[in-house]
Amino acid sequence: MPTSSSTSNLDQNLQTRVLDYCQSHGDEFNAELNAYVRRYLLKSRMTVLVAGFLFISGPMMAFKTGQWPFALTHLISCILFFVYGLLAKKFDYLNNHAALYCDLLVKVVTLECAWVIYMYSRNDEMNLVASASPILLMMLIWALNLYGNGIKNIIQASLATVFTLGWVAWLDLHYLTVNIGALGIGVAIGAILNSLVFRLFRYQFYFSQQEKSLRNHAYKQLEKMLYPHQRRMIEDGLTLEETMPVGYGEACVIAFDVIESSKIKSPYARTLLQNVLKKCQSLMMENYSQSDFEANAYRIKEMGDGFLCSVGFPFKTPGTLSKEALAIKLSQQFIAIFHDEATKLAPNERVNCAVGIASGNIEAFYPHTTPKEYDLYGRPLILATRYESIRKELFHHIPKSSIIILQESVHLRLPPQAQHNFQGFELKNFRIRDDHEAKKLYYQVFDDKGHSYAKPPNILTQLVS
Repeated sequence: MPTSSSTSNLDQNLQTRVLDYCQSHGDEFNAELNAYVRRYLLKSRMTVLVAGFLFISGPMMAFKTGQWPFALTHLISCILFFVYGLLAKKFDYLNNHAALYCDLLVKVVTLECAWVIYMYSRNDEMNLVASASPILLMMLIWALNLYGNGIKNIIQASLATVFTLGWVAWLDLHYLTVNIGALGIGVAIGAILNSLVFRLFRYQFYFSQQEKSLRNHAYKQLEKMLYPHQRRMIEDGLTLEETMPVGYGEACVIAFDVIESSKIKSPYARTLLQNVLKKCQSLMMENYSQSDFEANAYRIKEMGDGFLCSVGFPFKTPGTLSKEALAIKLSQQFIAIFHDEATKLAPNERVNCAVGIASGNIEAFYPHTTPKEYDLYGRPLILATRYESIRKELFHHIPKSSIIILQESVHLRLPPQAQHNFQGFELKNFRIRDDHEAKKLYYQVFDDKGHSYAKPPNILTQLVS
């Protein structure tokens, strides 16, 4: 159980930490301080109530003394209280410098009180001054100096105090002598209130900044799992399940794989794979639009030395290209990325990659249990992997190289010019797993630099006998 001394040490350590943080973030604290003054003092309903009582004190003095000019004693300060909201809407300067406006109010009230003392002195009625007035005036002067700089607050309050004491001494030295204790009490209470208010503001600033920092940290970690539009939608009050489309959609699925990645001898093999996956992901996210819900592709999953991605769903296809044409373009760029990295990180080895593409309906869903990880399911995901892995059979009939292998239905939906870049291959002696009705596939091969052959060698067009 913590002792009183340990609790005191914790409080002292927290106070020191808060003070140091506010000093090291002076500009942010000053901006927040002005917001606090604006919110809790100048625009507070309680402040309006105080201003109302301040205004009523004028007619009460007029009734007590019979001097009707007293009725308008605090008219100017009350007007300043009430018009701040209107002025702040028109002038941003007053929004950003609420402490300065508060200081103006204190000085106006001090001058009004000085005028009241003068009127009482002139009529030889100093005995009618309310006994609480000296305390209240000093409390006001010392409590409502709310600049971010503590020394500036002390200087401003001291100047107002010296002016008040000098004015009262000049008008009636005896009154000052009698009430010097009350004035001192007012200074002490005001200074204590000012200290408490500043401590409250500092603590609120510190904890709000810590909360914001933790929240930003949490968001940054979540952004590793979520897309920016998901974070925005969650901040707007939507649930996680509402941030991505669920149900069925038509898509082309790309299966990318590095051929025999475990046999790469370069010491930078892992870096090579990481760089390829990172750059391919960046390419998928090109043309990403939060508002239009578009992107080149959606990465379904990474698989060590490869990945699956979909084109057309759940992200819509940007631009005018069909999902099939965009899938081909992306696959060619994936292969170019791979060979560019291989040239730099495995220059003495011949390494290749393969891409399989299939199309059809896929289903997007969130699981019913937690953690709720967005997932895609459907036959095209399986077939894209099958078409990519059929390279092992193809390489018995064509030279081993980087290759794109298409499902026939994908090839049929390509523009004629894109169709001519692919070679047909009749499936006679073997079948594609999970696509037994397929009678033909199409492929495009690439050289060691990732460039597609303009006219593949004759051997590439041989059929299985």
